[in-house]
Amino acid sequence: VLIMKPMKLSSCTSAHETRSSQAATTEGAPELSSDIACEPSLKSSLLGETTKAVNKVAKVLRRDDPGLVVEISSPADLHAALGFAGSPLLQGASIEESRITFVNWLAAQALRVPGVSPNNKIGDTAWASFTSSIQAMLVLSGQWQVVSWVASIQQAGFAAPPARVLYMEGTGPGRCTMCTLPQIFG
Repeated sequence: VLIMKPMKLSSCTSAHETRSSQAATTEGAPELSSDIACEPSLKSSLLGETTKAVNKVAKVLRRDDPGLVVEISSPADLHAALGFAGSPLLQGASIEESRITFVNWLAAQALRVPGVSPNNKIGDTAWASFTSSIQAMLVLSGQWQVVSWVASIQQAGFAAPPARVLYMEGTGPGRCTMCTLPQIFG
């Protein structure tokens, strides 16, 4: 099992991942709060629902508080990936069923970390108000990251991981920095 050490944002990767057909640059999509600092390529690749979740998490962060948002970038690829070796859960009968199953699994796994409760959850795929960055890292590396499944996802050669984690760190009341952690879901 890969154990991640608590990190400062500078150790995150913000590599551009192709999501232009779904990105929040479309007309009428929500805008990322100006209180969230991130690479321009990350900002332009966020899906509309993800942007809403990130904005909600940012509002509750204080200095050094971690926040996590999981973006399902391709429900079809996620559905396929749930059928791969090492998958922590069964593939649903449909793309939507697989998405719902994955979202429920994220919540159930996060709640296995001591001190994490439903109060930490913001919406379907976002968490904040952790007691420490160590608690957030335990969710990531101790619960969500399944190394054998990540290897299968990487071998599949998707253009981008079917889901990605956005790691946020508070820089003051309602302000934060944000990056991606690609090693969690491929």
